[in-house]
Amino acid sequence: MSIRVASNDLNPRPSKRLRYSSADSPTSCHARNLLDLPSDVPSQCIPAPTSHLRRIPSDALLLSIPALILHPSTHRMHLQSIALARHALRRCLVLPSLDPAKECRAWTGIAELGMMWLDTGASGLALGEVEQALTKAITISQRHPALRLYTPHLMVLSARLAQRYQNNSKFAISTLRRLLTTLACKSTIDTPSNVLFGAHLELIHCLARAAEEEVMSPSSSTGTGGGVGKCLVAIQAMRNAADALEPAGWPNVVVLLSTVIKLQLLVRHGMWSTVGDALADAEKAFEAFDASLRTVPSPPLELSPTTTNSPTSNPTATLDPVPGTLRTHLLMLGVLYHTYAGDAQTASTRLRSLHELLDTGILEPRSPTGDARLGFLEGWNEGVIEIPFPSSNSSSIWTPPLRIRTTPPRVLHALAFLLSAVAKRDAVGRAPKKGVFARAGLELRELVGPFGGTGNSIRLARIKADLMCELVAISTMRSDFPLSQSTLDNLISHLLTYALFDMYAGRVTLLHAQLAHARGDRERARKCYGVAMSLAGQGKGGKMDEWVGCAARAGEVWIRIGEFRRLGGGDDRAEDRIGRKEMDELRREGEKIAKECEGHGAALHAVGELLRACLAEEILKGKQHLRRALDLATRAQDNHLRALVLALSASHYLHTARDHALTMLGTCGQLATGLGAAPKDKGALQGTGDKNKKEKEKSEGISGNLPLSIWVGERMAELWRLEGDVGRAERQEGVNERMRGVVDAWRRR
Repeated sequence: MSIRVASNDLNPRPSKRLRYSSADSPTSCHARNLLDLPSDVPSQCIPAPTSHLRRIPSDALLLSIPALILHPSTHRMHLQSIALARHALRRCLVLPSLDPAKECRAWTGIAELGMMWLDTGASGLALGEVEQALTKAITISQRHPALRLYTPHLMVLSARLAQRYQNNSKFAISTLRRLLTTLACKSTIDTPSNVLFGAHLELIHCLARAAEEEVMSPSSSTGTGGGVGKCLVAIQAMRNAADALEPAGWPNVVVLLSTVIKLQLLVRHGMWSTVGDALADAEKAFEAFDASLRTVPSPPLELSPTTTNSPTSNPTATLDPVPGTLRTHLLMLGVLYHTYAGDAQTASTRLRSLHELLDTGILEPRSPTGDARLGFLEGWNEGVIEIPFPSSNSSSIWTPPLRIRTTPPRVLHALAFLLSAVAKRDAVGRAPKKGVFARAGLELRELVGPFGGTGNSIRLARIKADLMCELVAISTMRSDFPLSQSTLDNLISHLLTYALFDMYAGRVTLLHAQLAHARGDRERARKCYGVAMSLAGQGKGGKMDEWVGCAARAGEVWIRIGEFRRLGGGDDRAEDRIGRKEMDELRREGEKIAKECEGHGAALHAVGELLRACLAEEILKGKQHLRRALDLATRAQDNHLRALVLALSASHYLHTARDHALTMLGTCGQLATGLGAAPKDKGALQGTGDKNKKEKEKSEGISGNLPLSIWVGERMAELWRLEGDVGRAERQEGVNERMRGVVDAWRRR
């Protein structure tokens, strides 16, 4: 019993807990705890009485310490936990008469902990210690046949150490190929599937890193064909091994993984000519997987020994998160490819499917009963997934799953907003979806806060930078110059904070050039285009710098075309006053840039066709190029570019087909006005707004792309005067004069 003493103290000492014994109560403390437990707790989870506990041997205790004390990489005591775990394994190795299995396990643990330490980038650990541990462990595992399963894992660690920290990719690749040859040998004992495919994935990773080094090497002049080709061969070998798994017809997740890896590799290296076929192949593989789920009601899949005999286990529900993650990657890559190709309708269909998939919570881990539980799969929040394998028909031995690290779910959600902002190209309207997704993504990133892990934090920092670039682009297209300038300032501050400015320097300079070009500051725009070309030539931004350099060169040619137009007076004899030599030089440079634009997606392809149309010597050829540009812009739903194409097309029909010209000018004027339409206020939606003010703003038309609206207004006024409608022409000239005042105010800021 407990004794309470009355006291006036505001913070009294808590009462002591008394120890129960058999003399104090007819039931022991353990029995009382059993009465307090819920009825649905399994009996094996109930702690045993202390009287039945035995002393743990020293070697078993020391070997178990790393699993008990290790903290994740996001924890502030991560390095301390690694150091303490290494010390425990070192103490285990000095114990007398240590069993070979435990000695091999200790050396393997020291090698794994050493790799974890090296991955953090901290000092205080030499590579020699990891090499010594690997050598000792491999020697012991090869000496004892019972420890043969340690050998593949140790060889994978040796290859990883050689490539990451010793810059010896050839040794790593040869080691892994030798390992796969040994595992595939028929004379060897059956190898677990997780070991076999783990070796395949490690070889693919090594070849992919070697291909990246080949691209980034300044001495490489053969392109990316050799390294990428070897990696594709390794991916196909992995898929062939997955197809050979038994039983036939089971839902094979490894096949899905191989198709997604192949697709990501092709997209990463910009091999767009082969991406379409790879995407179709991946989609067929997912359709076959869905069909196998329907035809095989109960595939022999197991996640862990604890769920083997569970009567409530649902294999289909167990598989949901893993193929859901792979399907998310497939849809993202599909949206990216079709956006690059300029097929907005197909990209929109896949984007809708992507959002529907994410809204179902498919990325949340599920228990065998189908309930969403965050702790069911260890490391799920860090992107670790488990791919189960079927048990062999000849034996009922449980096959361990293959654990791989993919993109974390929270990063996938942020990527979905970025991809949506990139795919939505239409900037016309009161609330264009491109800006809506960009702002929503930035708000999501701020709400989530810092994400653990150095790699993930840098990844999210880049996603945020890309979202801010999209917001700058949509603001510039809609002539919201104050928002563009403030977002650019915030973008530069963000890039400097995360040491990413060198990677984004060319892109940021290009955005500055486009902003100055839209404002009419030709001198600043030309200087920024030149700096962007110079920064893109350094190649610090990877594949993005190729696109930035091409766009900057195209923008610089646009400025030169405008300057020649002003110097020549804008009539048919302008070329004679400028000089034939200068125009021929400009045409050659424009044709060169137009050919370069053809290999950088549908958007730049349309820009290249516009360049050819403006520099064409024959009117008929100019109209043909404008038709191609209009088809590309319409297919991509890029109304910002479509308005420019319509304006240039209308200029060819001003004196030959006035009705057709008026129709195109009217459509162009509507698009130009829509590139800046303000969202409706709540008062207008409820019918209480100032109607006179709205009608006045509508009649004036002071919104959107004002330079384009002024040009359209001038042409329409000319046509109306030719048609004899003087009053309408005078009203249009008054609107044009007010728009010129607004543009002059922009340039004075």
